[in-house]
Amino acid sequence: MRCDGWGASSRLLFAALVCISGCSNNDYLSSARELDQSGAAEMARAQTLFNQGQADEANAAAQSAQDTLKRARDAYLAARADQSRDVAVLVEFAEFSERLQDHDLAGEAFARAAKIEAERPDLWYRAARNFVEARGRYLDAAGEALDKASQAGASEATAVPRADIEAIRGDLFAAIGLPGEAATHYASALAESPDHARARIGMAGAALQNGDVERSIELAESFEQPTPAEGALLDRTLRAAFLASRRDRVVMPDTAPAQRALAKVC
Repeated sequence: MRCDGWGASSRLLFAALVCISGCSNNDYLSSARELDQSGAAEMARAQTLFNQGQADEANAAAQSAQDTLKRARDAYLAARADQSRDVAVLVEFAEFSERLQDHDLAGEAFARAAKIEAERPDLWYRAARNFVEARGRYLDAAGEALDKASQAGASEATAVPRADIEAIRGDLFAAIGLPGEAATHYASALAESPDHARARIGMAGAALQNGDVERSIELAESFEQPTPAEGALLDRTLRAAFLASRRDRVVMPDTAPAQRALAKVC
């Protein structure tokens, strides 16, 4: 007997909905984990359908997966996973929120875990990374988290490489709208680790926003086979930098190489 993903998802959803009252945090947590697994399976199915050229079916499956994952988020919140004193549960919730691109929830959960387990500077780093993505009022928290990540437990096994911290600090200045300062931190990251993907992508954006379009496209084209995550970040970074350069009326060099580079960016 065949059991498709939609049927399994529906049963999990029903189980989660009947647990409206009288459920313990552990019950909600179990429901959240089951819904998370179901959503991930549906998303994998959507990718398979897309690869097979079945676009409509893939879109429907992806929407169903998103709905299931949002229900998983609600179950995690009902379990108060975001307020847990258990670091493992906090990190689980933070990683789930990060996958769902709920970067504010992810950052807050990582920061809460870091406060509980002081010898984990990597948790402060992961909080900072999500706070930068969340933007807005979280940018101040991102700077504080980065400071703690660089100061805490430098000799510990969980110490964060300086290149990683400098790359995120570059992202922070880029988000604030200071591409010159961002470029300085990306350069520090690349001095530590010349192949650092996030720093190279960030530098491509900062160079474009600073008018060095040739340097920007050189860095962008250095990714011959970017991973899906790198490709998405590169696209988002160049789009934002190009729009910022137009907004700020950055003057691009009026030379053939620069204009060719700008055409490639566009």
